[in-house]
Amino acid sequence: MKMGIDGQPEDLLKDARQDAPENENGKAEGKPTFRSRLESFWYFYKWHTIIGVVLVAALAISIAQLFRNTAPDAYIMYVGPSTLYVKNKDEMSARAALDIYDHNGDGKTHVSLLEITVGIGEDLPYTAYEANVDANKRFLSELASGDSVIYLLEESFFEKAAEQKLLCPLAELIDPSLLPDDMYDECAVRVSELDYFKQEGFSSVPDDTLLCIRRSPENDQISYGKTQEYWSCNKALVVKMLTYRAENSEPKAAKAFNNGKNDVVIGIYDSVRHYVSDGKKLTYAASSILKDANSDGRTLLAVDPVLTGGKNDAGAYLAAQIAEGGEVLFIANAEYYAKLKESGILRPVSELVGNYAELLGSEDGYGIKLGSLKWFAEKQYFDKFGKDLYFCIASPRTEAGEDAFYKANCAFFVSILSYRMQEGQN
Repeated sequence: MKMGIDGQPEDLLKDARQDAPENENGKAEGKPTFRSRLESFWYFYKWHTIIGVVLVAALAISIAQLFRNTAPDAYIMYVGPSTLYVKNKDEMSARAALDIYDHNGDGKTHVSLLEITVGIGEDLPYTAYEANVDANKRFLSELASGDSVIYLLEESFFEKAAEQKLLCPLAELIDPSLLPDDMYDECAVRVSELDYFKQEGFSSVPDDTLLCIRRSPENDQISYGKTQEYWSCNKALVVKMLTYRAENSEPKAAKAFNNGKNDVVIGIYDSVRHYVSDGKKLTYAASSILKDANSDGRTLLAVDPVLTGGKNDAGAYLAAQIAEGGEVLFIANAEYYAKLKESGILRPVSELVGNYAELLGSEDGYGIKLGSLKWFAEKQYFDKFGKDLYFCIASPRTEAGEDAFYKANCAFFVSILSYRMQEGQN
């Protein structure tokens, strides 16, 4: 018997080949092909493969982004009702990066932007209310230990940061004469007052948004994990925002303060100090002596602070006030108190409080230094005014004489002058 190569009788091997089934092309089927194996694998492991590929791709992208990301030299947090588009945020980051230095030494300047969108108003849908709860948590977390130092805030969120005493007075960053005259607060200014926010990207920020900066780590009561050097780089950007002047920028025309719905208005003329401009805190502190002059059911006190050493012509602004009669009460430094006297609009204090004017230390009969008034020493928020400033009142400047608004201001003036005055004479 002739043997085959596999050790089997050649006749048996031949019979096996003859008995092997043939495929549709007439070829005998042997071992599985690569294609059949691939089809079998895909049939049993299709979803495992798809999920694995997706995970690997996501991991690769994350690793690439991790290495591509640039550590920020400055960090801005925006909190407000308007959503900033990606294009706007990219433009903001690119523009701001030109005005800082390479703090972290990576060879680049980079500014990151955190956006927290909130709903504003009383009649918000439930979904917006839930979103606001999350936004508030994110905002408070950022204040406690976040990366942002520069803040662009909607008014109510500014108040939350201010109440915690986390914000830096802007006059500590630059010469006060370089700050806008119309400050919202000593720690904030509306972006509508700044040319920097007329540029691409930054122009998308709502006009009533408030620009402010966190206190430096060495002056902050709460440690937020940032170095003084990092804060200084952020400060450089804020200084640029405050001092930038567009090439086509024109000086603002001087116009009188609009009393609006306010019952009492105090014009403040000082060269080095900044005060709360909306009067909310002062209204609260003076609620016992404020009168509803316009009968609108509420009492409002407005403060109009004018920086006499600023870029705008404070003298022209005062002249507009004198001409149009927009302000009745004045708190002024010695220079601008002299201007008020020269104008002839001031009313003798004795016409309102009699001989108490002399007892209060009025040297010329028109103005009294705040240091002589117990109200400014004891009342919260009023005690921040400089004791060397003068408090005075204008005479009626309308043909109608003493209207309701003027009378309310007079009553407010007299109440402050007479506060605990009898007590002091005993």
